[in-house]
Parts: sequence; C-alpha cells; structure tokens
Amino acid sequence: MSRGVLIFAFNNDKIDYLKQANWVADRVYSYMNTPVTIVTDEKSIAGRKFEHNLVLSDAISGGLRNFDHTSNDKVDQWYNANRFQAYELSPYDETIIIDSDYVVSSDQLLHLFENPHDVLCHRDVYDVTGQDRFKWYRHFGRYEMPHYWATVLFFRKGDFAKNFFDVMTMIRKNYRHYGLIHKFSTGMYRNDYVVSIALSIVYGHNLDSIPTIPWNLPSLYDDVNVEKLEHNKFMLKFEKDINGNKKPYKSLLKGSDFHCINKFALEKLVNG
Repeated sequence: MSRGVLIFAFNNDKIDYLKQANWVADRVYSYMNTPVTIVTDEKSIAGRKFEHNLVLSDAISGGLRNFDHTSNDKVDQWYNANRFQAYELSPYDETIIIDSDYVVSSDQLLHLFENPHDVLCHRDVYDVTGQDRFKWYRHFGRYEMPHYWATVLFFRKGDFAKNFFDVMTMIRKNYRHYGLIHKFSTGMYRNDYVVSIALSIVYGHNLDSIPTIPWNLPSLYDDVNVEKLEHNKFMLKFEKDINGNKKPYKSLLKGSDFHCINKFALEKLVNG
C-alpha cells in the first residue's frame, strides 16, 4: 500500500508558494522518509526544476486576501480552492494533505497512517505562544458550526473517502448556498468550512461521531516571527498584551511541527 504527503501550492504575485512547498517537502522527506507530491501549475513552476513529484492542475482562486494585516499593499488572489481534487490527484493509497505553510520537524504525522479511520483532520488548535488566540475559530457561522481544520487532512482511498471528496466538490459548487444556510460570509473561499460541512454530512449530521486527529494543531498567529536556530529548533518572536500594554516576548520551539500562518516569516525561513 502506497503512502505519501500531498501539498497544494499555487503562486500569486506576493508569495512563492511552490518554493515554500518544496522546502516543506524536503523536511517531510527528512523527518518522515515519505514521498511528497506537490500540486501546482506551469505558471508557478516558471521553468524551475524540482526534485519532488509535481502534478499539474489549474489554479482556482479562493478570492482576494490581505496577506499582511499590518499593511494594505499585500492584497492578492489566494489560490487555495483545489483541495476537493485531492482524491483524484493523489498518487497514493493513503495520503496526508498538508498546507504549504505546515513546517514539519518530527515524524508525528506518521501515526496517521496507523489510524483506523478513512478521513481525519484537526478539530482543535494549540497556540504555541500560549495566548489562545485561536479560540475564536472553534465555530463559524451564526449557528456555531464546529470548525474543523483542513491544514492537515488524512484520507485512505475507498468508498468513504471518495464520498467525502464528492461531498466537498458539491459544497464548493454551491458555496454561496451553504453560506446562506450556515450564515457565514462567502467573500473568501474557506477549505476549513467546506471540510467541516462535508464531515457533518458524511457522518449523518451526528457531530459527536466525527473522529479527529488525536492531538491539537500547533499553530502560530500571523504576527509571529520565526527564526531558525537549528534544523528542528526555532526562535519565536511575538508580542503579548499585558494589562493593555504590548510587550515583546521570545520562546523556543524544538522538535515540534507547526502551522506558520505568517507567510512572510516562512519566506525568510525558506530563503535562509
């Protein structure tokens, strides 16, 4: 049975997602000894050579996004709406999809291949800086639909996973309709929302029956800067609000994967 990691990476004018994905893929192979396939397009490749397996698909925009909340000149198209294609595009029997900003520093994800469920993702997030800034992402929409994260998504090919991705495809085609049902903004396409609704549907709307990855997703908010000290050791630089005053803090992160939402901090890591 073949196993591997799948990463979607489509560039825009602000961020070289493919370069970041290739850097992440190198780390996957280093820590997990697992093959990686990157889904991208010819425009992102731009004539460059990559060692990892590349699969071509058309980039699908998820809408405009401001990639730096401290600036107004970092707005661009966000090509992040291809996740529903994963079942057909993955060359593996068992696949772990990770975002191109998920920094692998351990072999923890290998445990997903041993789990009995055919589809798994994260329900809960761990704020690595200890500030619990992701608490607002527990639910979405007026009726507080449970928020599941598409950042890491495991699936095993078979009837259940095929049905799950078929439902994702249906939701993508009718995204505004589901936005009206759940009362959330559809201005930006969110894989998290599509995955969450699809899980609800394939599990018969019995939310208590949905299995999840049995550890929280380690994440850094978009204003956290990261400096690499060693291959699996990073310095985090951020501010904490102490009694209404922001104070600079530093902390070390070693041997742990993390979701680096600050794309420009990740770019500095990639460029060394």
